[in-house]
Amino acid sequence: MTQEHNKQDNIFSDNESIKNQKIDSLVLNDIDFVAKVISKSTISGCRISDSDFQMTSFKQIGFENCIFEKCDFSKVSFLDCEFNNVDFIECSFVSASLKSSSFMKSKIQNSDLSRLNANDIEFTQSSMSDIKFTNGNLKSSKIDDFSFNDCKFDSVVFSNSSFKDCSWNRVSLISNNFYMCKLMANDFCRISKFEKNSFVRADLTKANLSDIKGNYLNFYHANLTQTNLSGIKSHYCQFSNAQIVNANLETSDFSFGNFNESDLSSSSCKDSIFHCSNMNYSKVEETDFSNSDLSYCAFHDTKGKANMASAKTNNIKYTDELKKQAEEWQING
Repeated sequence: MTQEHNKQDNIFSDNESIKNQKIDSLVLNDIDFVAKVISKSTISGCRISDSDFQMTSFKQIGFENCIFEKCDFSKVSFLDCEFNNVDFIECSFVSASLKSSSFMKSKIQNSDLSRLNANDIEFTQSSMSDIKFTNGNLKSSKIDDFSFNDCKFDSVVFSNSSFKDCSWNRVSLISNNFYMCKLMANDFCRISKFEKNSFVRADLTKANLSDIKGNYLNFYHANLTQTNLSGIKSHYCQFSNAQIVNANLETSDFSFGNFNESDLSSSSCKDSIFHCSNMNYSKVEETDFSNSDLSYCAFHDTKGKANMASAKTNNIKYTDELKKQAEEWQING
């Protein structure tokens, strides 16, 4: 049987564990609810500030219309929880666990998510602002209609997650892992920092990565079909086995890149720099390299006929059978 508690009743200070409770309209400050258990309950219309919930277990909790400000959720476990219109302001989730839970119309602001381990989470119509998230996980999750604002993500594993209709505003992404993520049509052009991120086997179809600056990116086996990669400055990048079909790579600098076995068919690479890049075994059918720098590139066993009109081609390395074709590229345009 569910019991009800109103604003005159501080259930948190009176119990070691809470179960089957309806907690409504509490305004509380300086709660000490450390290493306790709360399960199969609802918390609605509450405002809780400057409180300590470290190492507490929240299981099957429904949070609705709540505000948590300056609360410590370090090493807390959230399992099968629902957050509807819940705001977390200046909170700590350091080394917390978040599993099989959902957020709807909720906000996380000015908070520390370092070493958070999150799995199977749904975020809908929600946002993160001024977040620090390092050395953690957000795996197998669904992020839909979401805003990332002024966040710092460093060494976070996002593998097997999907991002739909997300905006990335002034976000720093360093050494993150987006393995097998779905990032179709995401707009990254307002990213503030973009270094050493891995997108192995990720789907970035129709994404906007224009004007990104950052080295050592890994797009191995990624789908970059119809993706905007124009204006990028990114050295030592891995594009091997990637699908880069009908994409825009104009006015970019991909020096020292690896495009081995990639498919660049029907893409525009005009006015770009590929100096010292590995293009071996790639497919360049109707690829436009006009006015690009292809100096010191390797084109062994490349398939297809591309446009290299006015391209810089000194010291290109290719097999004898492709030498004639390379000359035709320049002559025919």
